[in-house]
Amino acid sequence: MAQDQEHEQAVACDDPVCAQKGATSRVCKASTCSVPFFEEPTDSDSTEDEHPDPLMSWPEHESPESSEEVEETEEPSVAQPAIPWVDDDPAHESASPKTLGLPLFDEQQYQFWRLLNPAVRSGGQIELYLDKMTGVTVAVKRVPAHRLQTFLSTNLEDLEDPWQEMAVTTYLGGSGPGRVPGVCACHGAFRSASGDAMLVSDYLPGGDLFDVASELGEPSPWREQQAWAFVRSLLEAIMTIHSRGVAHGDVSLENMLRQRGCSTSTALVDFGMAVTGDLTRAVGVRGKPSYQAPEMHTQHFYDARCADLFACGVSAYALATGSYPWSSTRPGSCLCFGYAQKHGIEAFLQRRKVSVGGVPRPLSCFLSVRYRQLLLTLLSLEPLRRFEVSSWQFMHGGFAA
Repeated sequence: MAQDQEHEQAVACDDPVCAQKGATSRVCKASTCSVPFFEEPTDSDSTEDEHPDPLMSWPEHESPESSEEVEETEEPSVAQPAIPWVDDDPAHESASPKTLGLPLFDEQQYQFWRLLNPAVRSGGQIELYLDKMTGVTVAVKRVPAHRLQTFLSTNLEDLEDPWQEMAVTTYLGGSGPGRVPGVCACHGAFRSASGDAMLVSDYLPGGDLFDVASELGEPSPWREQQAWAFVRSLLEAIMTIHSRGVAHGDVSLENMLRQRGCSTSTALVDFGMAVTGDLTRAVGVRGKPSYQAPEMHTQHFYDARCADLFACGVSAYALATGSYPWSSTRPGSCLCFGYAQKHGIEAFLQRRKVSVGGVPRPLSCFLSVRYRQLLLTLLSLEPLRRFEVSSWQFMHGGFAA
């Protein structure tokens, strides 16, 4: 009887966005799962003592789980793509003790259009500009000078690193032979007259994959077919940047945009938590609570590539079902993940139910055997097993299907 009750608690939670709600409640409870995934997010005036809107999308919103302090006994080995420094710049000395050796942002070339959205975690914002030379709109992530200075002087353990983001984004997204097609194209990093960092990238108005997951309708074979295309594009991009010595560190639906001209191709953005150097010895809890690989919470060092693949598995689940599998992977914080840890991912997928037409139905009713195998591989609790997704049979048999 006790085991049956445990099963029911773990699988009855079919809240499509309990992962977002769990970011603050820390416990996924069936009794609180009542908000439909397809409802649009609304503005919230909540304070720290209140629960924010459970549907808040997280392109730049701070994840409470990822900001918690993590004990470190040894600094991680990090070899970043080089960005030159200029030690003495009297014109901007008051804004930052050091200024990036980057060209000034050309306000004659780039004409401000409008604010797109705030970048809460970096303390900055995303702005849209018209590039007068090309006639196209670009997105500019502005990171204020005080954030750059604060990061260098006091936040040495902060995993949301603006310097790392600029280095990695220009390395993977810049023009030239090293450009990765699955990364949003970058037009350069600049500094404004006031010392703010200005990271210029393509503006992709097609939205992110959180929007896609909200628009695909109820779980069905058709929805799974659409999900395959996005998952394939995502995995190709992730495995390519891994081969270039970079792990993303914050894979999520909100950090993948639809490419212009191809509705099923994705472009990775937001490399502020990227890992470089020895990818097998990453430290710190990175990413959003529902996407965090479980080993982040139990091991001092973990393989950042395996963690990326786990987050790809959560994304694949959400794309196919319109819901998240759990609210958090932190031990003791979510009944759903607790069940998966105790009984295995396969048992979890067999017992898990989602709402279809208002009626809870098992995943097996609308997910193919092949897609379930994809989820079993990516969400494996054995990190190294996730690498099996790169096998020829999986890539060409599974994804092509």
